[in-house]
Formats: sequence, structure tokens, C-alpha cells
Amino acid sequence: MAIGTQDGYTIHSSWSYAVLKPWTENVLMKVRWFSGNYQNIRDASGKCLYTDSNNKHQHNHVIWHKCLNQDGQGWYYDTTGTQYPKFPIKEGVKFQIKSKYEGHRALSYFEALDHQEHYVRVQDNNPYDKKQWWVYDGRTHTIRCHKQRTWALRIRMHAFPDPNDFRNGQYAVVSPYRGQVREEMLWHEGQRQNLRNHAKLCLHLSQNHISTPVLFYTCDNHQGQGWSLDQMKWTKTKYPVADNVRFQIRSQMAGGRGLTWWTHIGGEQYDLRILDHNPAEAQAWWVIDSRTRSVRADTKRDFAISTQRGQLFNVGV
Repeated sequence: MAIGTQDGYTIHSSWSYAVLKPWTENVLMKVRWFSGNYQNIRDASGKCLYTDSNNKHQHNHVIWHKCLNQDGQGWYYDTTGTQYPKFPIKEGVKFQIKSKYEGHRALSYFEALDHQEHYVRVQDNNPYDKKQWWVYDGRTHTIRCHKQRTWALRIRMHAFPDPNDFRNGQYAVVSPYRGQVREEMLWHEGQRQNLRNHAKLCLHLSQNHISTPVLFYTCDNHQGQGWSLDQMKWTKTKYPVADNVRFQIRSQMAGGRGLTWWTHIGGEQYDLRILDHNPAEAQAWWVIDSRTRSVRADTKRDFAISTQRGQLFNVGV
């Protein structure tokens, strides 16, 4: 394939569309390069490669036209190619993507949109949530879901099927990898604008609220464009007692009151209170289940200490 003149035009035509087509010995496929600021690329008829009507807009046609010494006939060559900053974590090593807002909520993915795309949102940090873990794929320069390695973080595409279409303010989603440039993610060191795509749209969190959708937005140094990569897991500590050994959990404050499950608050939940030490109180006794790493009520072994339903990891609940 080579640059040439659209079929049907001749060397005597006043202008013609520039096209890429299979190479032949047609004289109009012989292209010459000239140094200087303008009129750099010409065909055998002496016409210049020209952005139609001297228009620099995206998707404007390029034609062969009489040389006019205008900006639209100035070209230069660039051998640089795409630059990929070094990703700070090795390929295949899992990590969380955390906002630099107070609380450092973590990137996760949730309900499905159309065509297997899932919203990306922030949630309170929970290293046990498999949807909060990611890996980097160096071959494709993509960030993949650790749980679903064939799915990649990207700008939403369904509404705009052109793979080169990057529109400001679109949702960040995860979806099956398709080999498109919109799926490539670049990491930049610094306090903000860390994660961005080739259109210089940054991963953007508009407000520091739980379940807030994440967007791709113009990189403007907004606080919500600051992210960090965290590989820290929760460490497993050794319990002080063995499985199925009954114990009480007592406060170190004066009086040493004991932790007791007490009032039913609905939804198969009981609130926890501290009451005067009373070994005869059955609801003040507990056991360890090391397999699930949970603390169970001795008289209700299928009940474990937890956060109130619907509150996730909210502080103060």
C-alpha cells in the first residue's frame, strides 16, 4: 500500500483526494519530499499534499492541490512513536488503586451497563474485596481486573463505537479487552493526574463520597485526579486462644466491663454493649473460628461480630 491519487483523477486534474492504495507503477504514486516550512510533500504533477481548505480540524480530508505555500501544506516527519512511562508495579503483581482524598477510598467495579461494561466507583478500602484488586499487563499497556484478567479498565465506549473516539466526561468502566487504543493506560508520577489515557483524559473522582462513579476528564490538576497504588494486604495476626475455647472480651477501662450481644435491631442483627462483668451471662461469651477469621457468639455459633448491615467500612458505625 502507498500514498497516491484517488482513482479517476489524472495528472491534469486541478485537485484530487489523497488516498492509500495498492502500489502500481502509476506516476501519481511517486511522491517527493522537499525541505522547508511549506510545500514539503509533492506528487509527480507538482501538486502539494494539503489539508482541504487549510482546515486543521479532526477528520478533515487531505487532498493533492496546487502548491499555495499555506500552513495546510506544511509537514514534518516524526519517528518518536507512542511513549509509555514506566509502570511502578511489576506485571502481574496485584494492587489497589486508591484516591488521595481523605479516607483513601479504593477503585472497584459494580453494576453492569450495556454490552458487558461495568461502572467503576470508589468504595471504602476493603482488601478482602476481590473487585478492588488490579494487575498491570505490560504487553497491552492495560490495567486489568485481578479477578477477571480478560477485563480492562477503560473509557466507556458503547455510545461511541469509533475506537479512536475519546470524549471528555465519559464514565470509567471495565469490560472485556478488545485491543483498542482506548484501553491503554499511562501512569505519571506526582501528586495528581497519575492515571490517564492517550487523549490526556485523567481518571477523575468528582467528590469524596462512597460509590461515586469515576470519570475520564480533562487533566486539570483537580484533587480528584490524585491516585496511589497500594500493594498492602491485611496481615493475619495470631489469635490469643484456640478454636472453640470460650472466652470473654473485657474492656481495659476501669471496671473491666464485658462485651455482650444484647438487643435485636432487625435483619438478624444484635447490637453490642458493655455490661458489668458477669460470668453467668451466656451472651457475654465468645469463641474463635480461625478458618473464617471471625469471632462468634458462643451460644449462636452462626452469628459473628461485624459491621451493621449496609454500612460497609464506614468509620464510627
